[in-house]
Order: sequence, then structure tokens, then C-alpha cells
Amino acid sequence: MNYKTLIFCLSIIAFSCNNEVQDSEFEQDGFFDLEKFVDQQLDKELILPSVKRIINLDGKVESSDIENFNKKENLVYLEKFNINQPRWYDKYTVEKTGNQLIYTARDSSLRVERFELKQNDDEVVSIDIKYKTGTFISSTKKNIHWEPGNILRIDNQNKSLWTEPSRLQIEWQFTQ
Repeated sequence: MNYKTLIFCLSIIAFSCNNEVQDSEFEQDGFFDLEKFVDQQLDKELILPSVKRIINLDGKVESSDIENFNKKENLVYLEKFNINQPRWYDKYTVEKTGNQLIYTARDSSLRVERFELKQNDDEVVSIDIKYKTGTFISSTKKNIHWEPGNILRIDNQNKSLWTEPSRLQIEWQFTQ
């Protein structure tokens, strides 16, 4: 077999292994790239004129309106839940139904258990993340719901051997 034939055969194999069409610009190199999406959102509008923040700590609710809210800190926090890492491509199952893309962890050692993305055409409508971490001493579960431009909700549940379980929910309603 000569050199050109070998290259041709390898090209055919590589092309046939990569026949999945990617629908979103954020999926071109693997999974949905949350970090890239967050950066794009920060480029749009960094300061919001008004945000309503609601904090619920173990059933005690406090609400406040924040003027000239800088959303950078909140959105940069989301980047730590990005699963678009080549080492994880075989560690998640990917299910696509209609406008929904769901990544589910195959390995229980992964902290992001589920990453769900809903799109309307190419626009991201919502992102839901289930995250867990823990040791034999304490554990944390987070449920994050983000509707870009509308709402960000973080539900944080903590358990520890030395303290009572606690639940902290923080919600930012981005009003225009």
C-alpha cells in the first residue's frame, strides 16, 4: 500500500467517525461550552439597571432590589460547571430530544451529575445543572437554573456530621 492510499483510507475512517452534525456554535469541539457562552453573555451587557435578589435560608426569606448590578461575579461562577473537557467526553451520555440536550454522568465520581440545555433555534433558553460533592464528613448538592437575561437560581443543600442540614436558595431576577 502506498503512502497516498494510506492517507486516503485514514481520511475516510476519520470522516466516517465524525458524522454527527453540531447544531450550536458552542458544541463544535465536543460538549456545549458553558465557559464560552458565559463570556459571550458578559460581552453583551455587564451592568443591569435593576435586579431583584431573593435569599431563602432554611425557610427564612429576604428580598432586596439591587440597582446597577454587575452580573460578572454571578456568571463567572457558572464557568466552574463547564463539562466541555476532552477527558470527560466518554464519561457522559448525551441525549438530544427536540430542543433539549441532556448530558448525564456515567461515572459517579464526576461532580456535575447532569447538565441540561434548552434551546430555541440557536438561542439558549435555559441551562439546568445538578452538581454534588462530598466526603464522609460533609456533602453539598447544588441545583442551578439559569435563563439568560431573566433569572439565575442556585439551590445549595449542605449536610455535615457536626451540623444540621441546611439549605440556601439564592435567586436573581433580572428585570429590565
